[in-house]
Order: sequence, then C-alpha cells, then structure tokens
Amino acid sequence: MDLCEHLLAKGFGCAASAYEEMAPAVGEERVLNSLERVRFKSLAGYRNRMVYFCHEISDRKLFEICSFQLTDIIYVI
Repeated sequence: MDLCEHLLAKGFGCAASAYEEMAPAVGEERVLNSLERVRFKSLAGYRNRMVYFCHEISDRKLFEICSFQLTDIIYVI
C-alpha cells in the first residue's frame, strides 16, 4: 500500500488521502486490473479496521483470515 502511494504520487502526480482511494486511482492509471483493484480495496479496508479497531477483531477471525484467505495477501505481494 505504501508502494502504491509512492507510485501514484511520484509516478503519476496524484495523491490519495486514504488507502481505499488508491485502488481506483491505480486502476485509472492501468497499474492494476479490475480484479486486483477489488482485492486491493478490500485489503486496504481491512487494514484500516485492524489498525483502528484491532480490539474488535477476534482471535478466531484472525485465524480464519490467516488460514483461508492468505492467498489474497500473497497475491498482492
């Protein structure tokens, strides 16, 4: 997400004030395809949830994400 922020700012001269806003912006620049934009926006939203509402995320939910949705994280990396 940080790399995307730098790419938008330095490569395309546009700034996104929130991680979730970056997905449409990089899509407009054709850096990500439509499936990648959807994944990126979802990950960005969940990143915000983990940062600001971490106390509301159960251990079980984290286990489920790490066990069954790890491919989304690996795909983005």
